[in-house]
Amino acid sequence: MRKRFVLGVLGATALLCGTASCAFAPPHPGKHELRAVKHGRIVDADTGAGIADANVIAVWRQHSSGVSDMVSGGSWCNLQRIVVTDSDGRYTIPDVSHELDAREMHFGPLSLNKLWSDWLLIVFKPGYVRAGDLETLPKHEKEFFLWQVKSPETYGLAFGKVDVKTIAMKKVDLDAPNLLVYDSAILSTAGCSDSHGTPLDEPELGDIAKTIIAVVRPIPCAMPPEMPISVNMLNGYTNLVHNPRFDHRIVEAVGQREWGTKGTTAGVLCNALTGKEKGQ
Repeated sequence: MRKRFVLGVLGATALLCGTASCAFAPPHPGKHELRAVKHGRIVDADTGAGIADANVIAVWRQHSSGVSDMVSGGSWCNLQRIVVTDSDGRYTIPDVSHELDAREMHFGPLSLNKLWSDWLLIVFKPGYVRAGDLETLPKHEKEFFLWQVKSPETYGLAFGKVDVKTIAMKKVDLDAPNLLVYDSAILSTAGCSDSHGTPLDEPELGDIAKTIIAVVRPIPCAMPPEMPISVNMLNGYTNLVHNPRFDHRIVEAVGQREWGTKGTTAGVLCNALTGKEKGQ
């Protein structure tokens, strides 16, 4: 499952680059911002109060432009750190200079294959979504959430520190399809695998995944059997509830060749899930 999570990061990079081989690096954070201690706060969008016990997941990525007709471009994760907000919604991400210095890849100054780095900040708190994400959810088939593709806004660099712009979260009760899409996006973006596909996930991500899966797993059986499941939702669900027997039943129902071009229904997913749980 962890290995699949990195696909969300790769897909987000494709959105930034436009093609598999970027002609140039987009604006990206400087070395100090990437490595230094970071302070921030998570608040309720309606009340302004700090949100306690929110999981804040920082992911440091590296990107390669590639060389036209020679080397393919791509992205990978170099590091992941997970912290939890205090009673006032505040958090601190430690200095990661040593870890990034050890893991970042470098080429010579004359190399045509350009490298650049950035970082993402993912926030998970059950029952909350980031302010603005409700507007993106209906378009998520074609559009990423901003936090999936863009480093967070920071300030204070002139004074040698990194303060992250306060992140507002809205308390909502998402319906089943949107909850599936949103939580899948969180895990796919938070997952960390290096350039060789080796998982670098912190142990805490496993606990977050268990929390999400426990909620998402029964969703198809709670939906009307005829309710359509889009390709995006289908991929998100199967990435979360990954199991060879379950995957086989879904492939049989949907069809191997049509897997990436058409969705299915909630009833098909429910039958596959029930069969797996019964050991059929």
